[in-house]
Amino acid sequence: MFFRAHQIPRLFWIVIFVISFKSLSAQERPEWNFGLSGQLLGPTVLGVYTEFKLVQKTNLTIGFGTNANFQIGITYDLVTQHKRIYWYPFIGAQLVFLNVGQGNAFSPESRANGIYFPLGLKFITMDNWVFAFEMAYNYVKTEADQVNTKPWVAAIRVGKYF
Repeated sequence: MFFRAHQIPRLFWIVIFVISFKSLSAQERPEWNFGLSGQLLGPTVLGVYTEFKLVQKTNLTIGFGTNANFQIGITYDLVTQHKRIYWYPFIGAQLVFLNVGQGNAFSPESRANGIYFPLGLKFITMDNWVFAFEMAYNYVKTEADQVNTKPWVAAIRVGKYF
């Protein structure tokens, strides 16, 4: 006989595991067109981050943060988003508008503009929850003693795609 009697329970559980794994991998993630996340650090320091899918691998990104900080730009996914893949590296370019002054947050003397170039990795669950981490080169003309005006900035996002 090919299998001995004491090996059959072990073989049974291996077969069950393989069948269940295949059925899990056959699930498909729903398509998304809009994402809403909370962002920590980055140009907005602490804020709300939105993504709008323009085409398959390109997204419009907009972020509003504390102290009247704002970012808008494009991110590009380096791999096509398949319904069964979870990890997606991305790159981008965003314009940033930052408050660096002590006075009115919207006065020209208190504002600094720049360009933010993120390189990151996002994890998307089967329920379209997203967890993202990025490192970015942050070019801001005005030097201020703030975390969002440094040349290298990191950001973490947690949110949901709809």
